[in-house]
Amino acid sequence: MLLIYAPEGGWDDVPPEAQEAEMAKWWTYSEEMKAAGVMVAGDALQPTATATSIRATDGQMLVTTCSNRSFVGNGPEAALPLVDALETDLGDYHLLHSARGDMLRRLGRDEDAVVAYRRALKLAPTESERRFLERRIGALTGA
Repeated sequence: MLLIYAPEGGWDDVPPEAQEAEMAKWWTYSEEMKAAGVMVAGDALQPTATATSIRATDGQMLVTTCSNRSFVGNGPEAALPLVDALETDLGDYHLLHSARGDMLRRLGRDEDAVVAYRRALKLAPTESERRFLERRIGALTGA
């Protein structure tokens, strides 16, 4: 995973022509990575004022929401309701359903996990992501 981050508002003092020139370099680099088969997908991060992030560290789930509240629980059971709450805003985003499927799988709720993975599969934009999800579904269904 490669994350490229710049401070919000960091482009405010950069002339539009310079912004376009810099972004052209990144688009070229992205296309080269895709052509080399080392890039699966890329999505822009949302501004911190509206973003929600979920991170797993040492079996703990940390969920940070736009109001900068955070929740640390013991594993996927604690984070699942928080992920479910994102459905309204992120219901068309494949990674939400993939993450939900993974949490359900870890909880032993295989049938529910398959439903979540299948929803992610329908929304997945790339062939490599679809293959990954198909493998997850196959592992749970024996297919």
